Amino acid sequence: MTIKTVKSFCRSCAGHCGMEFDVEDGHIVKARGDKDHPLTKGYFCIKGLASVDLHNGDGADQRLKSSKKQLDDGSFVDIDAEVALDEIALRLRQVIDTYGPESVAVWTGTTSYMGAGMLTTQSMLKSLMCEIGTPHLLSAMSLDQSAKWVTALRMGAFATGKRLPSLSQNLDVMMLIGANPVVSHQGAPLNPASGWNPGKALRDAKRNGTKLIVVDPRKTETARLADIHLQIIPGQDAALMGGLIKILLDNGWHDQDFCDQFVDHLDLLHRAVAVFDLQSVARRTGLPAELIEQAAQILRDAKKVSIGSGTGHNMASNCNLSEHLTEALNAICAGYKRAGEEAAAGFININCAKEAVYPPTRTWEKDGPRFSSEGAGRLMGEFPAALLPQAIFEGQIKALIIVGANPAVSISDPKKTRAALEHLDLLVTVDPRMTETSELSDYVIAPALPYEKHDIAALTESWGMVPFMQYTPPVLEKPAGVIEDWEFVWGLAKRLDVQLTLKIGPYGAEYGLIPGGLKVDMQNKPSVDDFFSWAYSNAPVSYADLKRQACAISPDVAPVLIQPADKDDTARLDLMPDDVLQELHDYLVKTADASYDYLLCSRRLLEIMNSSFRLNERIKARYQANRLFMNPEDIAAAGLQDAQAVEIQSKHGKIAGLLAEDRTLRRGVVSMTHHWAAEEGVRDGHTANLISIDPRELSTINYMPQQSAIPVNVKPLKGGLRTGAAASATEAGSKVSAA
Repeated sequence: MTIKTVKSFCRSCAGHCGMEFDVEDGHIVKARGDKDHPLTKGYFCIKGLASVDLHNGDGADQRLKSSKKQLDDGSFVDIDAEVALDEIALRLRQVIDTYGPESVAVWTGTTSYMGAGMLTTQSMLKSLMCEIGTPHLLSAMSLDQSAKWVTALRMGAFATGKRLPSLSQNLDVMMLIGANPVVSHQGAPLNPASGWNPGKALRDAKRNGTKLIVVDPRKTETARLADIHLQIIPGQDAALMGGLIKILLDNGWHDQDFCDQFVDHLDLLHRAVAVFDLQSVARRTGLPAELIEQAAQILRDAKKVSIGSGTGHNMASNCNLSEHLTEALNAICAGYKRAGEEAAAGFININCAKEAVYPPTRTWEKDGPRFSSEGAGRLMGEFPAALLPQAIFEGQIKALIIVGANPAVSISDPKKTRAALEHLDLLVTVDPRMTETSELSDYVIAPALPYEKHDIAALTESWGMVPFMQYTPPVLEKPAGVIEDWEFVWGLAKRLDVQLTLKIGPYGAEYGLIPGGLKVDMQNKPSVDDFFSWAYSNAPVSYADLKRQACAISPDVAPVLIQPADKDDTARLDLMPDDVLQELHDYLVKTADASYDYLLCSRRLLEIMNSSFRLNERIKARYQANRLFMNPEDIAAAGLQDAQAVEIQSKHGKIAGLLAEDRTLRRGVVSMTHHWAAEEGVRDGHTANLISIDPRELSTINYMPQQSAIPVNVKPLKGGLRTGAAASATEAGSKVSAA
């Protein structure tokens, strides 16, 4: 057979690394990075190989090649996708007629965002919801970084976005809190790191003069590159941010001109952080006072600063307060793109090129639909996902459509979550695998995999540090029994007699109020070419030309420079609202639970994106059970041993793990991978079992569960784990210890 080479890009995470695939006889026989890709330049990570395994059908991580229907006895049978859509539409109509359209909820996950998913699948789902009349949109964003939404909605946001390092404009200081982009590949626009070959990007930035400050309880792969690593006690980020703000404001080291023009309540912020004297901050955070002062000095001397956080910061206790103070620190340092600097490139999502503040909107306080008996309001158009089980048990939600997500694993308290999902009148999941959620579903729609689709890099083109566009043809033919995600939504809408409209607008905007859009042909199935041509209608390269090139390109366009703010624009960032001040007071009087010896913080695995690829054979061979990482001095002090089976107990539950030495952790802190589900023969090592979703245990406003900085005790596990796991843990632990 002839080997065909196709340029494409990985869609395992938002990094979207450029890839080249050699294809023979319907299989990818070789995968490598695309050296011509303008962003990743030949780089890709092991998740790209795991995605190839999935496409090739290797190992236990088998993809579905036909949709499934669950029978009354709990077994599943194959069903044609069109027949499944007929039945789903009929049952959904029955739910709507009986309980009303607001009894329907939609959950979108990681895979529904990738490639053109934001443009096609996401837009179609929002259009469908708007037309049938349900507001109930949820996603995992409200389970890991929704504190960013709370902050943007009560502080406001600067329209041009954070400063990002690029080829043409470097940063003096980059500060990352609870983020490890070298492993996660999660950076811009949520924090100033690059998601494209992040390790090299950080090293290049440092060579160009950027000082890197990393705040993290362990010496992560990113922290090893830092000029200053602030190895903080988990959950105490608010004290550090408050202390740094106090030092800068006490000494007049903030950006006075920016603050005069764009912020409100700087005086209230200054008074609020007066309690964070250097010694008290050092005690709370466990950091040397001189290191905190050194970080403040670096911020003082910098002209171009960018400060941002990751999931570790947002999943810990006091998340809304910590994120607010982080953004307040960024604001007083003017860590945004300013007049005369280059605006971020973007051809589908056009980025703002004028200094301005999007003022606070506090959408959760406005009149409108409420979620569960807690009366939760919407954040960026979504409701808090942790309240979904309660809303189901209370009868508010009767039908749930899930696209590219696994809430049975991602929502904390899996037993309660599973019981809630089983309580639904209708559960439909679109997923290429029989996940824990799929196994509870009435219907599982088998979708095409990424390398089987025509696609564009719509999600990341507006995040690039260079002008960037990419089209990819299918690398492989899709099996006859699968459909694309958007085809599922389109088919469902057609059967419900709904007109879909694709729209591009600000994230979280009320979909029905976004002007314009592309009306989708609802009689004859449209082509993605129609969608992509419309999306790129204002781009410097037409979609037709981009498709002919079939690769990633960097169009030769003149940079767009940011313009000064309008003189009559009075919108300001609110640095200290009353409810933030109350959260600060509550934080200061809260004491640690002395009955627990350790704080458990979350960590990522390079090989896994959220809950994807856990069943890949090469990954299972390396990680046969979830490991509890602990400083070797803590292991010795507790009378434990490396590779020993242990029980981890919190206030709300207990799980099992395999102990692994990790010298990168500070004393008193242990660490586990968050997304881990039990396998047959392995005692449950999923940290979600340690976490409550009782509303009384959740944060205010966004109802976030505390998924990091969890107080726990650790003791030997009677009976141990399955044979062979200990050897895996020993090998992995020794690698961590030697790093």
